[in-house]
Amino acid sequence: MNPRRSLSGKACPFVAINLAAVPEALFESELFGHERGAFTSAAQARAGAFREAAGGVLFLDEVGELRLDLQAKLLRAVDLQVVRPLGASRDVPCSVRLVAATSVDLRRACEEEKFRADLYYRLQGVVLRVPPLRERPDDILLLALAIIEAEATSVRLSANAAESLALAAYEGNARELRSAVLHGLGSALADGAEEIRVEHLPTLERCEREHSLTEIQVRAAMSRAAGVASRAASLLGVSRTTFYNTCKRFGISPSSLRAG
Repeated sequence: MNPRRSLSGKACPFVAINLAAVPEALFESELFGHERGAFTSAAQARAGAFREAAGGVLFLDEVGELRLDLQAKLLRAVDLQVVRPLGASRDVPCSVRLVAATSVDLRRACEEEKFRADLYYRLQGVVLRVPPLRERPDDILLLALAIIEAEATSVRLSANAAESLALAAYEGNARELRSAVLHGLGSALADGAEEIRVEHLPTLERCEREHSLTEIQVRAAMSRAAGVASRAASLLGVSRTTFYNTCKRFGISPSSLRAG
């Protein structure tokens, strides 16, 4: 539990819990707490995430992974701002500011009756969409360099390795990038190299579908290839035809490219 400060300067709690990692049998205990002796292994009472975060922020990650019956229990706590610990005979008031995250399309999940619509609308206060990493190519190298710096090594990132990282698809988003960078760093250190080279990186999936490419990626590849279409297409890992189709989609005139 990490303290945060309110506008008044008073410290307030911040509690984060990954719902996908909570065993279903322990859901109520983890979130709402339990009384001593509530079940066989309950040697001590437990407050639970909601009460630990009282007066502060409770961050629920992977909320879209909850079973429907558990969603109903979460809805009650969120809607009424009360929890009932396991083994207790009465509700306990608990006011928290709730932040939830998921990679699931909750609106579609509601339509497919996999997520409760009432909980969806209760959670839908301010919605922030975080674009996948492949849509934020400018962030890739910044994140890669930050990961390397955090490891406190003198190993650098070579230009070719940086280019390879920048052009990957990252279906696994930031976790995949972190894994790739740490793999490359470990391989470089094992080789006694001063920089991470392309051969140190694991095989990264390339953006091979026309509509997975971004305009920034296309223009960056054009710049690196000095206007040579075949070279730019190669850098992006797509065919020359796909490259030209993508240019057309973004309003980039193919005639501005020097044939290669």
